[in-house]
Amino acid sequence: MNGATVTGAVTEAFKQAFGAERVQQLAPVPASEDFSLIPAAFGVPFTYWANGAFLPGAPLVGNHNPAFAPAVQPTLRTGTEAAIAASLAYVGKK
Repeated sequence: MNGATVTGAVTEAFKQAFGAERVQQLAPVPASEDFSLIPAAFGVPFTYWANGAFLPGAPLVGNHNPAFAPAVQPTLRTGTEAAIAASLAYVGKK
């Protein structure tokens, strides 16, 4: 249930920050089915994104799996850069 406007702005910010070839649209996932309830209750736009967290060849498991162990780098760096790019899509406007 991502808001179209905010998702579009964040997607464009990610394409500029990381290159279009590294940005993909996620299929709907039930990982945070209640995520949208809080921002919707306050009438604020929202979007949900994820970043790749596993090195090539590592098993891909969800974050509620006991085997979930993302590679610290580049996951931490990419997640931080993504949060900054998404924030600047709004507060960085002139």
